[in-house]
Amino acid sequence: MNKKQKSTFDQFVEKLSPKEKKEFDQEYKDLLLSELILAAMADDD
Repeated sequence: MNKKQKSTFDQFVEKLSPKEKKEFDQEYKDLLLSELILAAMADDD
């Protein structure tokens, strides 16, 4: 019986209310998009 331990991130996300989870997901998507844009701009040099 190997019970997989949850990461700190997984534990954090599980404790969010549905409203907080929705807000977190949107902000995370925004972060990923901005990082993608910055990476693309850095490749243009």
